Amino acid sequence: MGKGQQMNDCLARLNEHLIEHCHTDGSAWLRDSLMQLKKASPDELDELLPRLLARARRKVGTQRCSYESENGCIVIELPELGQVELDLSEWEVADVARVALLIQAQLLVPAVDQCALVERCYRMGDERERGAIMRGLMLFQYRENLKPLALMAARINSLLLFATIAHSNLYPAMYYSDYEFNQLVLKALFNGAGVSSITGLKQRANRELSAMCEDYIDERRDADRAIPADIWLALMPYASERAEGMVLAALESEDSAQRYYAYEALAAVAGDRPEFKPLLESMAVSENTKEMTPEFSQALKR
Repeated sequence: MGKGQQMNDCLARLNEHLIEHCHTDGSAWLRDSLMQLKKASPDELDELLPRLLARARRKVGTQRCSYESENGCIVIELPELGQVELDLSEWEVADVARVALLIQAQLLVPAVDQCALVERCYRMGDERERGAIMRGLMLFQYRENLKPLALMAARINSLLLFATIAHSNLYPAMYYSDYEFNQLVLKALFNGAGVSSITGLKQRANRELSAMCEDYIDERRDADRAIPADIWLALMPYASERAEGMVLAALESEDSAQRYYAYEALAAVAGDRPEFKPLLESMAVSENTKEMTPEFSQALKR
C-alpha cells in the first residue's frame, strides 16, 4: 500500500470518527468542505483551506470527542509506522475536522509543498487552529520534517498551545531527541502543566532527565515551594540513591496526590526492582483506609 493510499485511509477513519460524534449539520459541512478542496485549483486551495479551518469550530461544534474505548484512543494505520494508537481524549470534534481538512489538502499538493502547507496554515491560524495542527502532527505526511514547528509551538507563551503538543501527543516521544524531550518535561513542570499526561514518558526516561528533576526538586525546596506531585514519574526510572529516598518519602506524604504518583513511579519499576514489591503491597493495604481518588484506587488493584 502506497503512502498516499494510507493517508487516504487515515482521512477516511478520521471522517468516520467525526461523523459518529458530531451533529448532522456539522458532518454535512465537513463532507461538503472536503469536496470543495478536492475540486479547488492550486490558487483556490491557498485561499479556501484557511477559510475552512477558521470556520470548522463553529460548523462542527466544540464538544469533546467520545469513544467506545475506555482510554479514548483509536488505532490508525500510518505510513512507515504501521498501526498506531492515537489518543483523542483531549480533542474537540473541531480538531478532528481541521486535521481531516489538512490531510486532504496535503494530498492535493506536490510532496515538496506538503510540509510548507501545514506550516503556512499554522502561521495564519488562531490559537485553537494552531492547537489542532499540533494535535494532528502524527497524521500528516512527512511529519518528521515538522519538528521545528512543534518545537516553536512549545516555546510560545501559551498554556493552551503547549498542552496540545505536550499532553496525550505521541509526536514528541517519537521524534524528539533526549534533550528536546527533557526540555518539554521541564517546561511542563515549570508552568504547572504536569507531566503525567506526557505520552511515552516512561519509555523516554533517561539519566539526565532524572538528574534535572532532582535539581528542580532542590530548587523548589530551597525556595520553600511545593513539589509537583507527578514529578516522581519523570524522576524514578533513573533516580540516584538520594532521589529514590525522595520518592520513598513521598509515599508518607499527607497529600494523596504525592502518595499516588510516588506509588505509580515505584510500581513502574517494580518488575526490575523486586525490593519495592513488599512496600507497594503494604501500601495497598494501608491506603484502603484513606480517602482516595478513583485513579489511585484502580492503581492499587494492579
